[in-house]
Amino acid sequence: MKRGKLVVSLMMCVFCLSFLVVGVWAAASVVTLNINGDLKFYPEGLFVELSGEVYRGNSPVDSEMTKLTDPRFSYGPVANFDSDLDEISGNFPLQPWEIGNLAFIPAQRYIKIKVYITNYSDFVVSGTPSITIGGQDISESITGLGVTSDTSKISSITSNTTAIYELTLELTGTTEFVKTLNISFLFEEGVIQYVANYDYFRINDNFEITGLTDKYVADKPDILVIPGTTQDGLNNLSMPDFVHPGASSGDGGIMAPFVSNPYSTIIVIKDGIEYLGDFSLSSSVMETIIFESSSPPELSSLACRFSDSLTNIYVPKGSLDAYRSVAALSSFYSIISEI
Repeated sequence: MKRGKLVVSLMMCVFCLSFLVVGVWAAASVVTLNINGDLKFYPEGLFVELSGEVYRGNSPVDSEMTKLTDPRFSYGPVANFDSDLDEISGNFPLQPWEIGNLAFIPAQRYIKIKVYITNYSDFVVSGTPSITIGGQDISESITGLGVTSDTSKISSITSNTTAIYELTLELTGTTEFVKTLNISFLFEEGVIQYVANYDYFRINDNFEITGLTDKYVADKPDILVIPGTTQDGLNNLSMPDFVHPGASSGDGGIMAPFVSNPYSTIIVIKDGIEYLGDFSLSSSVMETIIFESSSPPELSSLACRFSDSLTNIYVPKGSLDAYRSVAALSSFYSIISEI
């Protein structure tokens, strides 16, 4: 299969499911859920494999749900390509998932459908779902049914990795209802999204990143993603001046990627960081810095001191001139480029 031969600016396909939800909730009730799906891919250069599972329980928490073992509650794996054929396009139709009836019962008010999506393309794939119930978008209130669509994991699926989409249905009503639930996914070439691991950072009450935790030292990640805001997103963060680069402890500033902790070769700076202090980006092994903000944060003139291994600085499209005009980055002018 010649996946590497086709180069296009936008790869897309649509993955569709249709659900008929028919429900009754009464004293001795049985609620049925009928799911019928017609799944087809017609992309150019997009290679995806899917499989699915259905869970049920009285809580949406995975550990408190039971995976249904009837064969109709499992799907795939199926793919939109045949690896044994010399195909440059993933254009094989996917077989429909005929789930059939599924009962909500008083002790098990939740149904969860998981779809595992493996990206075999040579590029990052982004998935965007569109969901309606009875013609209503799920952003609206659906009488008798609570719907949760977890899209975070499919927003950026890197090559040769698997992401999980979860749809959770909660029976909330007490009257009969008949609804048609439609799900469609648009998959297209996407951008890698970096997520900060807050467990790696010490953050004080002044919203300053003051150091790295033992977990960072234990994990030794190749990529360090520096958060720009607190976890609740309510406050921007900064990295104060660090006056003793190479120290192994202390609250004067971020400890790594300093010379004493040469773990991360790629540093990603999330949007929101307001200030990068003295030696905050100093490292003996750091090769790449990725800024996600279109406007450069304030940088100390010594922010990148002792970063001799730095070979690439990437900035968002349209912000090249702004970053090249930052005094602290003047010595790196030639290696600053747009993502």
